[in-house]
Amino acid sequence: MARTKLKDFTTLELMLSALLLIVFIITIPLFVLSAKESMKSKDSGMGTPPECPMVNELERINCIPDQSPTKATCEQRGCCWKPQGPISVPWCYYSKSHGYQMEGDPVKTNAGFTAQLKRMPSPSLFGNDVNNVLLTAEYQTSNRFHFKLTDQKGGRYEVPHEHVQAFKGNAASSQTYDVKVSKQPFSIKVIRKSNNSTLFDSSIGPLLFADQFLQLSIRLPSANVYGLGEQVHRQYRHDMNWKTWPIFARDTTPNGDGNNLYGTQTFFLCLEDASGLSFGVFLMNSNAMEVALQPTPAITYRTIGGILDFYVFLGNTPEQVVQEYLELIGRPVLPAYWALGFQLSRYDYGTLANMKEVVERNRAAQLPYDVQHADID
Repeated sequence: MARTKLKDFTTLELMLSALLLIVFIITIPLFVLSAKESMKSKDSGMGTPPECPMVNELERINCIPDQSPTKATCEQRGCCWKPQGPISVPWCYYSKSHGYQMEGDPVKTNAGFTAQLKRMPSPSLFGNDVNNVLLTAEYQTSNRFHFKLTDQKGGRYEVPHEHVQAFKGNAASSQTYDVKVSKQPFSIKVIRKSNNSTLFDSSIGPLLFADQFLQLSIRLPSANVYGLGEQVHRQYRHDMNWKTWPIFARDTTPNGDGNNLYGTQTFFLCLEDASGLSFGVFLMNSNAMEVALQPTPAITYRTIGGILDFYVFLGNTPEQVVQEYLELIGRPVLPAYWALGFQLSRYDYGTLANMKEVVERNRAAQLPYDVQHADID
């Protein structure tokens, strides 16, 4: 009877059955292998746990500056989650896995040196990270050091400054500073020779360089920081207690809410000690940015485009630092004598006759002013 049933199958049916059996036999081990690879890939996607040594609260560089911190977001970014202390202290901070490493040794040039940097394996914060960055350093004068970080493989926007041109000279022969670079993770230090004081130290946080997010943090020798703007400040000396200030020029009414106003000044001056020794830092970048100040003391520049183009100025006094800064960017035009006087401005006069009435009324009240502005009439 069994033989009779076998005769009912055609040759084509037998061949198809055999083919299906072969496919089934091959598919099972492939499925098992694929499942193993999927699990392996999933584990790999989780990444190696971040290297999170104990870091003083004041030394933490915020890994979630753009939103309220959560453990899930922190882990997604490969950072360290330590929720302790007040919320102003970063609960999520960068691990030692973020940043760049130097490939090979620095290459000496007539003006200074160059170095090639490669991004270290770590999760991306906002995507489109630049994997290869070029460091160009120049000892431009005895008191001025310049370095910039650019995309090694593609051009990016650089500020076409009226006075700041590409440096074509040789390295200054009598520098008042030393420069040291660390390879992994990459960092750069500027040290005053006379007292061996470290003025500029980027080892406190990682270099980040993506298409629309660039960041560098700087450890400072003192909390006597002045400059940066434009915003409304209650005092000239900055409050270093976890303050963040936006920098992007816009037309808005000055008030005390900490918003960005008309001007854009990315320069700050640091008074190192009671002797008057000072230095300044200027980031030549015109994109929207913010600066975060913390009590380490340290400052973090974050910008959404361009390159990181830094100048460091040394001086024996704050005045000398400002002179070095103006020597680079150009001195301001001498204003007309009347422009130094008290000025008033308003809009919606309606007519020129009404504006004249305002002027005469102020003069009759013996208000000592020199200028009456017609705003947006």
